[in-house]
Amino acid sequence: MNSVLDALSLTSGFQLPVTTTAAMSRADKTQTVPDTEPLQVIVIPHSHNDPGWKKTYREYFDDQTTHILSLMVKKLHEYPDMTFIWVESTFLDTWWLNQTLETRSRFKELVHSGRLEIASGMWVAPDEASPHYFALVDQMIEGHYWVKKNLGIVPESSLNYDQFGYSSTMPYLNKLAGIKHVLIKRINRWVKEKFGTQHRMNFRWRQIWDSQGLDDIFAHVCIFGRRISCCFEHAHGFNSIQNSRVETDS
Repeated sequence: MNSVLDALSLTSGFQLPVTTTAAMSRADKTQTVPDTEPLQVIVIPHSHNDPGWKKTYREYFDDQTTHILSLMVKKLHEYPDMTFIWVESTFLDTWWLNQTLETRSRFKELVHSGRLEIASGMWVAPDEASPHYFALVDQMIEGHYWVKKNLGIVPESSLNYDQFGYSSTMPYLNKLAGIKHVLIKRINRWVKEKFGTQHRMNFRWRQIWDSQGLDDIFAHVCIFGRRISCCFEHAHGFNSIQNSRVETDS
């Protein structure tokens, strides 16, 4: 993911305006011609493991997460062209304690080769609307310390895939922690549609007090993901994708 966001950031100079709604209402609509451009599909195999939702932490770990992590290491060694992204350090810690030195060594080898990326690296993937910034900083320190101590790396990208809303605080904290990019998904649908039709799914997130952009961080808005028609057609105003293009281009 880090390499993909690196490439996107080099081609994106759009700054998210402070008054987003007003700026969008004045923006000229970009006209596109359907089916004239090649369809580029970027697949990001990644984890999304809630430490608590419908099950307890232990139930999630025993029923699902431990198997995901173990199979991830196994399959990445079996298939050299595969990659994977992991987010939550808390599950890594529990899994790590039960692994042999050989498995830990193979895991670290995958991390340092770039095929297994630790994105975000926080203790959990937090909601952003409700927690106090102290709680966000505390669990970021906890997660990043674990990653640095055990894997010897510092996360460079933040995968914020399933947070129910975003705050301007989190990208600011990410930038201070050395994160270069953030990927987000759950923004207002109207705003996402506007960004999509205007080709502004990539932008530089700027704090309201930062007139010089010293704390800007590159952000990419992920498409919806659940329906293939939404996934593929941001460039053409959310029109439904033709079955022939799915078969041909994907």
